[in-house]
Amino acid sequence: MLQALDAEAVSRWADACVADLEANREEIDRINVYPVADADTGSNLLYTMRAALDSLRHAPAEVSSAVGGAISALAKGALTGARGNSGVILSQVLRGLAEAVQGTSVFTGGALRTALSRADELATAAVARPVPGTVLSVLHAAAQAAAATDSDALPSVAAAALAAADDALERTPDQLAVLARAGVVDAGGRGLVVLLEALSSVVGSGRRGGRPRHGRASGSDRPGTASERTKTASDPADTGLRQSGRADRSEPGRRRSEARPDTAEIAGSADSSCRAVDAAPPRVDRDAEAGAADLAGGGRPDTPAPAYEVMYLLGDSDQTRAAELRTVLDDLGDSVSVAGDGAGLWSVHVHCDDVGAAIEAGVERGRPHRIRVVRFAEQAAADDSGEPSPAAASPPARGPRIRFDRNRAVVTLAAGERLPTLFAEEGARVLRPSARSGAAAVVELVGAVRDTGARHVSVLPNGAVSIEVADRAAAEAMSVGQDVVVVPTVSPVQGLAALAVHDPRRRPAEDSVAMAEAAAATRRGEVVIAESAALTWAGRCEPGDVLGLVDDEVMIIGRDPIETASVLLDRMLSTGGELVTVLTGAHAPEGLLAALSEHLRRVHPEVDLTCFDGDLPDTVLLLGVE
Repeated sequence: MLQALDAEAVSRWADACVADLEANREEIDRINVYPVADADTGSNLLYTMRAALDSLRHAPAEVSSAVGGAISALAKGALTGARGNSGVILSQVLRGLAEAVQGTSVFTGGALRTALSRADELATAAVARPVPGTVLSVLHAAAQAAAATDSDALPSVAAAALAAADDALERTPDQLAVLARAGVVDAGGRGLVVLLEALSSVVGSGRRGGRPRHGRASGSDRPGTASERTKTASDPADTGLRQSGRADRSEPGRRRSEARPDTAEIAGSADSSCRAVDAAPPRVDRDAEAGAADLAGGGRPDTPAPAYEVMYLLGDSDQTRAAELRTVLDDLGDSVSVAGDGAGLWSVHVHCDDVGAAIEAGVERGRPHRIRVVRFAEQAAADDSGEPSPAAASPPARGPRIRFDRNRAVVTLAAGERLPTLFAEEGARVLRPSARSGAAAVVELVGAVRDTGARHVSVLPNGAVSIEVADRAAAEAMSVGQDVVVVPTVSPVQGLAALAVHDPRRRPAEDSVAMAEAAAATRRGEVVIAESAALTWAGRCEPGDVLGLVDDEVMIIGRDPIETASVLLDRMLSTGGELVTVLTGAHAPEGLLAALSEHLRRVHPEVDLTCFDGDLPDTVLLLGVE
């Protein structure tokens, strides 16, 4: 058993969190009934933890090699990539861990005790109206149990926190009537237990994965242990692969503790210094608690549920203005959280009807950016085109299985005329994305995956549809027996890099790992023409300016496409690179490729260049640096 976590163990824990959230995502989504029954808590936790892991992997070596730096990188990535209220709370849990180990070289049991206590404080403070029976209750119980453990042995503290969190999760329906009516436990709390299970597994005091459940420990028929995803020496979870977890059936009503006796023994008897505690709920808003029994969809009693979820990051602010914003948003809507990173950046979340007012409140108190708005109705139904929802358009999980006439296929999304041909020549099945979005886009992609007739399918979204849409389509296709992995490519240059290493002779899991690694190793840039005036990270741009972007952030504002592309390429190669891939767009001027080739020959002779005429709409060119 590990008595302390070093940076490498922190990385393994983060990997395990992503893998286990992925395996349990569907189950957590299904039990998501509070504060809004939008079936996305598992997905939000997964996306947030994935952002945290990506931040760690891209952190400088001097940061990621120290335990404090590694956890701080996780916390930063979680805050900037947080999805939903559950993601915001997860970011505060990681922030608590980071603050507990600042300036230390190892993460001990004592540090975990301090970390959970700090995480409890931060998460509760971030929420405008803490309600018992939610993830906050589960986190509070874990923190109290850790604090009551006399031993500084990391496995003992981790096991005690997990056991208390598990028990608190079982009690959430007793605290929140909407959970009791649905016969489920709290989805966010369930996600926190998954993370604590992963920690116990890494330190050697418990099992990975646990037992998925739709409802309470007694009563409902619920799935049993999540099946392990196909694993090889290289775990797909290590490379950003997204694959919907599947669950087996087990006997109904079986308690979670019966499925994990080793943890119970460690928490209760293996360490005599670990004593029972009263896992009371966290500090709560008593008005919210009184009305919680009548809350449906997260609204206040006798009020309709808000129509929108609004999220954004807030910079150039401070604690006082962040607290003001929390109060203002609480008057506008529900499910409010304003959580900081301790260094001047806040993640803001609210369910409301007046989107403009929610954003304006942020403008008055800082600089909102990365604004994201979701209309709840679009998550449950098709858009205004009248397309059916994915659930209605595809067979149920126990529906007919399709016949496979081949073993492997790659489905890639590509727009234009030449780019689809380029992918097809590499052996991929190409889907030209339509203007559809939301549920309609899911249905379209599901059809393309099923039409391959392949048992194992890799999907390359390439930015044509969101990763979320691809994930939902993968889950639908898997319901009829296909094994689908979404390789998170967000640009065609990453898709080409992934396809270049595709080898159908390898085992599917190994091949998916190789494709994901190739995509992740490809930094992406883009040159576009500004269509309107805007304020960017590089300054103010005007219509007609040439913009150089790296990972969707404007880094260069120029007037000449060739000069801007050359400067952008130099900047991307300043951190290293061996191979440059260029895809031209519809706005590429004559002689662009020749000029870039000559520039590389003179300035970066060690770099190989591969060029394709991609006729991409609305762009000058795309760059990929491997």
